[in-house]
Amino acid sequence: MRGHFLRIDSANPTRYPLCTEASNRIFEACNYVAEADRTYLGWIDPYADNATFRSDATFHKVAALNGDTSMASFSWHGDATRYLRHLGYQIVAHPVSSADDMGTASFTIEEL
Repeated sequence: MRGHFLRIDSANPTRYPLCTEASNRIFEACNYVAEADRTYLGWIDPYADNATFRSDATFHKVAALNGDTSMASFSWHGDATRYLRHLGYQIVAHPVSSADDMGTASFTIEEL
């Protein structure tokens, strides 16, 4: 989507689809992501010309936390203790504290 960016909504960290909401991803969102982890979800939002949006949509590419040199991890500018992670088919910005977390915070980079 042109003009839209991946962002973590720092003003609304609990912004998350309701489990009763009709969605093409709701099964995974409610059944594979623990309720306590339903925070800091990634959204594809239209660009907003303000500092909060720019911070929310900025991620720093770092070496993959799982140690695989062919992959990368991304630290969130809004809170450097949080990394983009894939949980239950969702992208979230969560802290990393275990080997399992490191795996969910490592991504393959493909050139188009």
